[in-house]
Amino acid sequence: MIEQATVADPPGWSQEEKRLSVSDGMRSSHRAVEWTEKNAVIKSACLRIEHGLLSAWLFLDYDGGGQGFGGYALYLPSNYTHSGEGGNLAGHFIWRVLEIAEVDDWAKLPGKTIRVRAAADRVFAIGHIIKDQWFDPKIEFENLKKEVKA
Repeated sequence: MIEQATVADPPGWSQEEKRLSVSDGMRSSHRAVEWTEKNAVIKSACLRIEHGLLSAWLFLDYDGGGQGFGGYALYLPSNYTHSGEGGNLAGHFIWRVLEIAEVDDWAKLPGKTIRVRAAADRVFAIGHIIKDQWFDPKIEFENLKKEVKA
């Protein structure tokens, strides 16, 4: 059963995040973001280098439809201006994905059922299938960056 909620902003967004423009690729400040919370099965998972950056993806199946979760710059090589500014994003992303799916090996992710909070154009967060545990990389990465600066 799919639970649906229409909200002005994804859960956990700050007032500043609500003011983001459509140019950042995250949302439009001129319309509400509709998102659904639903079950998904992880079809595959990968770690790869895209455009010179380390990223990770989960490819999700929604009983006929599908979507990807990930694509964040998890590691910037030393020749990038912002290299080393965000803390260990790669380790955090990998740990949290494994924790949400309750597996101890990236290779065991395919076939695991999780929850997602997603709009038509992106997945905001993944969650444990039963427990009220969610991983929202945008929020958690911002918190990591604040800790590194402190």
